[in-house]
Amino acid sequence: MFNSLYVKLVLVLFLLFLVVGAVFVGVAMYTAPMYQQEISQQLNRDLAKYIVNEHVLIESGEVRRDNLAELFENVMIINPSLELYLLDAEGQVIGHSMAPDKVKDRQVSLSPINDFLTDPGRGLIMAIIRASRRVRIVSA
Repeated sequence: MFNSLYVKLVLVLFLLFLVVGAVFVGVAMYTAPMYQQEISQQLNRDLAKYIVNEHVLIESGEVRRDNLAELFENVMIINPSLELYLLDAEGQVIGHSMAPDKVKDRQVSLSPINDFLTDPGRGLIMAIIRASRRVRIVSA
């Protein structure tokens, strides 16, 4: 049965098709989440600037919890997948849009944010404080 040239050629082409298909699926599954994260970051890139310019969140060194709660509520209405965190200069979380039991850590490293601010062309990827140190792309 496998003696004819036609059958051998069909089998080789079929195996080649399977390998190329598997490579394509692997590459697509690897790059699709990165593409989605990049698009999400580009869409939300100016959100922090808007929040700082339009909302008074800290006044006389005190966090304005009423403004913070209103901001978080409005953002969740527009885009429920966003997670907002208000950090102090040391990286301590002083406000967040998540349920209190969802935030695991109360401090983040500011080095990825500082690197991003010095070179805004590159993305910002850092550990998210609500998950078990899962690394995700974020917007600053």
